[in-house]
Amino acid sequence: MAPGGPLDVRAHELPGHFSEVLDQGALRPHWQGLFNDLLDPSALAAPSLERLRQHDAQVRNLHDEETLSSVGAAPDQPWKLDALPFILPAADWRNLERGILQRARLLDRLVHDLYSEQSLLVSGVLPPALTFANPSFLLPGCGALPAGTGGAARPSGALSLLAFDLGRSPDGAWWVLNNRTEAPTGLGYALQNRIVMARSLARLMSELNVERVAGFFQRLGDALQLHGSDEDDLAALLTEGPGADSYSELAYLGRYLGLPVIEGDDLTVRGGDVFLKTLEGLKPVRALARFVRSELCDPLELKSTSLHGTPGLLDAARRGRTLLTNTIGSGVVENDAIMGFLPGLAERLLGESLLLPSVATWWC
Repeated sequence: MAPGGPLDVRAHELPGHFSEVLDQGALRPHWQGLFNDLLDPSALAAPSLERLRQHDAQVRNLHDEETLSSVGAAPDQPWKLDALPFILPAADWRNLERGILQRARLLDRLVHDLYSEQSLLVSGVLPPALTFANPSFLLPGCGALPAGTGGAARPSGALSLLAFDLGRSPDGAWWVLNNRTEAPTGLGYALQNRIVMARSLARLMSELNVERVAGFFQRLGDALQLHGSDEDDLAALLTEGPGADSYSELAYLGRYLGLPVIEGDDLTVRGGDVFLKTLEGLKPVRALARFVRSELCDPLELKSTSLHGTPGLLDAARRGRTLLTNTIGSGVVENDAIMGFLPGLAERLLGESLLLPSVATWWC
């Protein structure tokens, strides 16, 4: 888009590429409201660039203000918010949602099996090298799984927070590029982005009946806090500290959820129980949303040189005294090579066909 010049949107619909906005030169219906609100609805080929510039400046200002007011730090984070939201129609989102939920159940069952009975390895469904040659498979994690419901199609509790990298094929179908199961970040950014967009495009978001995200964050906070047995029990976000790239968004998330954002040095393990060091004394911690890589969580049993962990944390998880999300060693299924086995695993573990395909992957 040249400053002061018209934009021929048809030039952005490239042969062999799926266009999110256009379909054979015409604007897709679910984008019409946004273009009418931000651009000149009378001439799509000559939109109001000044209106776009104003909106972009407003979004950047709101983004910086939200960071300063909630995190109390300069907005020097690596995440930048696009002034134009990404829009999906409800029907497309429901199909994508079903595929994501199924994949989450599948990976949860897979991690549970690899760190417990290992039936998939014993039966030869998975090559042993796929697990044992994977540096993300941590033997001390065996036996440290949280108590779950189990069953062929029920969650085991091994994975509570997951993220997926998604992409489109030329025909518009969704594909999974990567699984993020180790310590997936981005929730704070997603929350902040939605709050900024809700302020900058309030009327439009109401008219479009945008799916709300507040319920998800409420359920997340409730799920963590439910593990306490009395009012002194705590849930917290375990981070690598202010030096980590993700710290600002985790601080934002913690403030929104009303949960302390802590580091490994803030904890101590005594008698198999995890405690948070406070000015009022030690307080028991019953649930930790873990945003520290598995190998760094416990210098006693894992990487001995780690400065981000707490000695004895893995033993506390093994005893069931403190819930860790996700379980130690959950990055084992981030291995790209496992993608080629997921269709067969879905049939075996869930009794279902894999709804959301992965990029083509072969085990050589």
